[in-house]
Amino acid sequence: MKVALITEFFAPHLGGQEFRFDSFANALTGMGADVDVYTIDYTGKLPKQEKAGKFDIYRHVTIKGYSSGTKRSIKNTFDYAVACADLIDRIHDSYDKIIVNQMPVMHLLYIKPYDNVIIDWCEYWPSGLKHMLLNKAIKRFRNGICVSSYILDKLKTVNPDGNFKLFYTPIDTAKYKTDKKKGHKRIFYLGRLAEHKNIANLVKAVIAANENSKEKFSLTIAGEGPLIDTIKRTAKNHSYIKILGRVSDKDKIKFFKQSDIFAIPSKREGMPNTILEAMAAKLPILTVKSEMNNAAAFVKHNNIGFVAESSSVPSIERSILMLDKTAAEKMRLNEMKLVKLIDSKAAGKKILDIIKDSE
Repeated sequence: MKVALITEFFAPHLGGQEFRFDSFANALTGMGADVDVYTIDYTGKLPKQEKAGKFDIYRHVTIKGYSSGTKRSIKNTFDYAVACADLIDRIHDSYDKIIVNQMPVMHLLYIKPYDNVIIDWCEYWPSGLKHMLLNKAIKRFRNGICVSSYILDKLKTVNPDGNFKLFYTPIDTAKYKTDKKKGHKRIFYLGRLAEHKNIANLVKAVIAANENSKEKFSLTIAGEGPLIDTIKRTAKNHSYIKILGRVSDKDKIKFFKQSDIFAIPSKREGMPNTILEAMAAKLPILTVKSEMNNAAAFVKHNNIGFVAESSSVPSIERSILMLDKTAAEKMRLNEMKLVKLIDSKAAGKKILDIIKDSE
């Protein structure tokens, strides 16, 4: 089988969707498929074509400064949409299946819904202009895969005739296993330090929790982003908060193993890979209730963590103070039941079966 993967960002750019599409490529090539990845040259200096293990990367369009932080300009988004539509017109007869990243959504209004095109859905917006555009896009494509049961339900509601399948991003779960005893006081955050991630409120909530109780919590923050200096100023003089910046994959896994709780206090999330990594490391999830935080629904449905009533500092603080070892142990048991669904050893056959079933 010959498969094309189309995604706006890919290595060397770092992010959840890059990780997911890299996992697709490795899982499919591991099952003998011929895979090509098509993406953006967002610097103007990246190779037009290069080999990455068993698959090839093609940078089919150059858009310098494609995004600034987490924002994309309307012009850059439009240019990418047009380039994607042109690419798929040219290559759709050359591949058995073409898997296209949902983001940035505008391109899904330009791409023709060929029978072999499969959209990978990662986020759902319940209101506003994005909601209207997203629903229009969902109705255009019959075949899709998605990152969570929450998004799967939304897809089926918007397009009842669609052929949508759930596929968790595969994780090499063996890397995260540890025999170390777990508690409930060592909190770990891994992700971008951006406004919608709500990391500033998490820092303030941990400080407040330590000031207002006998419990003493620690917070380790790994990641980069526009708010890193603000976070450092807030955490100054609080030795129990450590800000590491960007960490290697090896160190990332080490911190997952050493921690007790994984925090993802975002106001907006799809189904981040970090939740799956936390599950593999047996870390209950601390997240927040927010209209655009799909992760909270997953955590609550599977009883694998604590969901604050809002993204505010007092609400997160209350959830931190509710953390206890007994509840955390019950959540770890629930996580272990789910881990087998995300293990990379079975991912190749599963994704191959799913895309073969796409009509």
